[in-house]
Amino acid sequence: MKISAISTFEGLSGIESSWKRIFRESGSANIFLSWEWSSLWLKHFVSDGGIFVLKVEDDGDVVGIAPMIVVRGQVCFIGGGLADYTDFLILRDQRKVIAAILDFIFTKTDWVMISFPRIPESSPNLLPLRELLSGIAYPSRVRAVGVSPCVRITGTWDDYYKGTSKGLRQDIRTAHNKFRSMGETTYEDYNENNSEELLNCFFEMHRKRQAGKIGESLYETQVNMDFFSELASAFHATGWSDFSVLKIDGRIISAVFAFKYHRIFFYWIPVFAPEFLKYSPGKVHIQILLKKCFEEGFREFDFMRGDESYKYKWADGSASSYEVKIYRSRSRYRLDSMKDRARGSLRNMYNRNPLFRKILIRFSKMTLLSHLRQS
Repeated sequence: MKISAISTFEGLSGIESSWKRIFRESGSANIFLSWEWSSLWLKHFVSDGGIFVLKVEDDGDVVGIAPMIVVRGQVCFIGGGLADYTDFLILRDQRKVIAAILDFIFTKTDWVMISFPRIPESSPNLLPLRELLSGIAYPSRVRAVGVSPCVRITGTWDDYYKGTSKGLRQDIRTAHNKFRSMGETTYEDYNENNSEELLNCFFEMHRKRQAGKIGESLYETQVNMDFFSELASAFHATGWSDFSVLKIDGRIISAVFAFKYHRIFFYWIPVFAPEFLKYSPGKVHIQILLKKCFEEGFREFDFMRGDESYKYKWADGSASSYEVKIYRSRSRYRLDSMKDRARGSLRNMYNRNPLFRKILIRFSKMTLLSHLRQS
């Protein structure tokens, strides 16, 4: 088994066809492993030298790709916080290929930590990776880091919708009635003619909506907007994009940036006009998308990473993702373990103590406001 490391964009272009073939033949339903996603993410967020993509060959045939980067001695999958799922691309002999990848990192790189975040529980690589950890000389950890609610599509839309709560159905009826009183409601998909309008409105709504929450919008920087614009275009060309908006009298009130692949609908980034919050535009948009998935023969509606309560109003199942970390030093391992316990305690206090949650949200907004005033 032969492994070679690719660290430049020129080298990366040389494996485009192999990457696309492995993605297709592996049967992976992880859209974040596609060449289109990976090459665009690297183009916008990583420079030559940070790229660390491993190509694995067996008897001259490319059987695996490890889509990684190296940042200050930390080896991790590409995608950063934007990729809901990460993983290896491996055609066969997962245990053998992963063992070769780990050995290459251990012996050929000046690494400090290896971080593999958000590997889906359905990944064929997760179990062999966990088994291999018991035989290495370095401390490691595997932990669940997120849950993705989903709807497993069986039967008819009518039967499924009747099974949702009366409160949800009433909210949607009320929203439809309100929208009708405000004007004509239309649903529109992204295309070459409306792409600029839809994207600009999507970015602006996200910025306005995020201003009332903790943290900044993804679309405060030009590099992020450029990435999403190119991604929408590239995925539209492959047929994987499902970027749609709801309009009232021509005004966009809700938008969803989603993907579709292997008969799975990936509900990625939704946003709506904040002034329409009380009218439940997001619920109406989900209803339209879910109904379409039932009618078009999808097998799953994946709400993606995050356990927000609105997702469970629709979901009838969920799946976990796992983070795998390997440490070169035990002191770094112990420090990370302490940080995780502290974060877990804060998370529990946030979830269980309304007063603490209120104080934290107010403090976070004050900190953000102060930062914005200084910048």
